[in-house]
Amino acid sequence: MNVKPAVKPRDAWKPIEASEWTEDKIRHLLRRSSWTARPADVSRLKRAGLDGAMDYLFKRASYPQPNPVIEAYADNADSALAAEFETAVEWAKGQSRWKEASAKIKNMSFRDPYARSIVIAHHRYQREETRKTTGKITTQFVSRADLKQRKYWADYGHEWLKIASRPQNSAFEKLNLFLQNICVVNFSSIREQSDFMADIHNHHRSLRDHFFGSYPEMIKKMYKTRGMGKMLDIIGSTKANPNENFARELQELFVLGVDRGYSEDDIKEAAKAFTGYVPNPELNPYTLEKEAEELTLNPKLHDDGRKRIFGRARNYDGDAVVDLVFTKEGAETHLARELSHEFLIEGGLPDEYLEPLGKAWRKADFNVYWLFETFFKSRLFYDLAFRGQIYKSPFQFYLGALQDLGLQVEPTSAIVGELDFLGQSFADPPDVNGWNGGAFWMNNGTINGRRIIIDRLFSEDGFRRGMKMKKGGAGNYTVSSESIREYLKSAGDRSDQEIVGHFITYLLSITPNDDYTVPLQEHFARASDDEDRVVRLKQIIQAILQSQYYQVC
Repeated sequence: MNVKPAVKPRDAWKPIEASEWTEDKIRHLLRRSSWTARPADVSRLKRAGLDGAMDYLFKRASYPQPNPVIEAYADNADSALAAEFETAVEWAKGQSRWKEASAKIKNMSFRDPYARSIVIAHHRYQREETRKTTGKITTQFVSRADLKQRKYWADYGHEWLKIASRPQNSAFEKLNLFLQNICVVNFSSIREQSDFMADIHNHHRSLRDHFFGSYPEMIKKMYKTRGMGKMLDIIGSTKANPNENFARELQELFVLGVDRGYSEDDIKEAAKAFTGYVPNPELNPYTLEKEAEELTLNPKLHDDGRKRIFGRARNYDGDAVVDLVFTKEGAETHLARELSHEFLIEGGLPDEYLEPLGKAWRKADFNVYWLFETFFKSRLFYDLAFRGQIYKSPFQFYLGALQDLGLQVEPTSAIVGELDFLGQSFADPPDVNGWNGGAFWMNNGTINGRRIIIDRLFSEDGFRRGMKMKKGGAGNYTVSSESIREYLKSAGDRSDQEIVGHFITYLLSITPNDDYTVPLQEHFARASDDEDRVVRLKQIIQAILQSQYYQVC
């Protein structure tokens, strides 16, 4: 940490006083915990106070479960497979592996776990038979089994952008992104396996569902999702052949940190506790109910012998290993360190600041929300030394710009691919370490990509994808001259300097020097008439959003 905060470690995690609850601090909270600081939200949180602000930001979120796109995919699958269910079931009756499952089918539907598994198994059988007969690998049955799942994946990402863009969801979804970046299940690693879209959705859902519970319990539920089971090879790990991936990341990435308090032997022994977990055949990932565990323990495949972990030898199962890891010194500071890296300063805080927070978090039974609330209310969080220290992620840049401009998410899933180009693929960090973030978001290509997105949001006459919908009155996707005109009318007798200053304060987390602000003020003052004022103010707002100052918060 290269900055020197004014607050000392002993006072760092005390909440700020009510008298300190200023608009400046509120804007800082909104920009860090959410996407941006809308004036309406600043006013609302000023009235609500610090405690009310926490409730407003984190307790109003509404995420649809199951997601509409997940439901739509299941409907598409039912329609596409209608003619194949009976054929697949007749085939299954003659297969020893599938005969019992075929008798358990209740509905010839993709939502029925047995019908679904049998029709997918039949596709695999047909694909293998074609290979044996022709000597070629066919894509026919791959595409039928996949059922345009990749197309729905882009739609799913687009749906999430719309959900996250709603102010009531923004802070909650940003924190969910943070947790996804710790407990990674990524698209690239499981995309070739069936049902990857539902599996990732359900993994994210398990994190949301335990936002107000303990971190150990969140991890216990999370490792029993099919997504994590595929990502870190819990599925397929057996007594005869234990896989170390999850046991390693549990200690290295989820709880303790790299090389902090565990050995290779601890990993090898812990891996035995996570053997024998298999997908629950009674559950369909597209119709999963809250709290359902997608993986179940098969005693025949599980190592129920004694394992020596951290010097203690017992008959641990997976849950017991999670509890054991949280007894280790360092378990209380790892997530706090990651939180400070994500929301306060790149690289995170030094141990002298993290240790008192960690001790208090342990006393709070590792409650996830307690940690977030304490962090965002603390004196350290609002210390002026941390202003402008965080580069905005592509998601924050785009969604924050939309909220700043009062716009909707563009009416096409192509925006998901464009954010991928900016360095943040939806639900697809590059590896188990998550997105690199920070300065890695910024290079010549991504900076230019950000400018292009802002250009499009201001090009009301040439919006290349949303123009037809815009003309049809279906949505608000670009900044119109009329909206600028309405603002100038509402500005009353404000001076030109005050109008420009309003947008600098509203849009930027740090105040630029005169070399930046004076030319903007002079440009606006040179307007020849009212319409020219509209044009020039629109140019000024666009220039601010494309500036280096807007890329940090």
